[in-house]
Amino acid sequence: KVDVMLGGGTDYFIRDDRDIRQLFVDQGYQYIDSYAQLSSLTNDAGALGLFAPVGLPWALDDIDPSRLRTMAQTATRILENNQGYFLLLEASQVDWAGHGRDINSAMAEMQDLHLMLEWLVEYQAQHPDTLVVLTADHSTGGLTLAANGEYRWEPASLHAITTSVPAMIKHLVNSADEPTKRLSYIKAQLGFELTQADQDAVLAMDMNAKSRSLEDVIKRIIDRKTNTGWTTWGHTAVDVQVFAVGPGAERFAGHQDNTDIAKRIFELLD
Repeated sequence: KVDVMLGGGTDYFIRDDRDIRQLFVDQGYQYIDSYAQLSSLTNDAGALGLFAPVGLPWALDDIDPSRLRTMAQTATRILENNQGYFLLLEASQVDWAGHGRDINSAMAEMQDLHLMLEWLVEYQAQHPDTLVVLTADHSTGGLTLAANGEYRWEPASLHAITTSVPAMIKHLVNSADEPTKRLSYIKAQLGFELTQADQDAVLAMDMNAKSRSLEDVIKRIIDRKTNTGWTTWGHTAVDVQVFAVGPGAERFAGHQDNTDIAKRIFELLD
């Protein structure tokens, strides 16, 4: 039995053919649909929280940019007991940003993960019988920090960008601004000087094109500014790291098959 589920996915639960959310409610689960309701959840019943139709908004666009930490804190509060518990926390949209070659969103999603991990490390220190394991199932996008033959990466300008590229494009499409206003908006959103080539690319955007194509124009401008490179739109084959702290952490040291991670956890649960 799953005790707590928090995240996006309303469209998968409340469907034309079936209301799965109601099945949970009928089984006694607490149901919420906003972050503001998280504090109302109690530990005497299961909890289902659905906060977006499919995936959560990009961290840059969300009302709670540290939502992973917020949900982790709520989940542990509900699950804590004398018998122990298993909790899976996923920063899934880092992967989406990699697929989209979107360094702006990728770094914001990683910051969301970072804030959650900071809290988890503090939690583990206060609860030394807790094991925390961090890993990934793969890398995505093939991020390159020495693009265009230059061994440099300059991400500082990303700190000034507070809106995701998809949100920028959605605004432009909905506003139907003429090209010069469009350029002014993008300049304001990016917060750094655009080259003449960058400006020409924005002015030449065909707002009837697919959103992905329009987003790529802005992403390439950001990549040029930060000297970010990519090697694929898909997954890579590089090894991923595994970190662990707490009792049993030594079981996750060294090179091992990804399926061994689950095996080690099940051994500890037994």
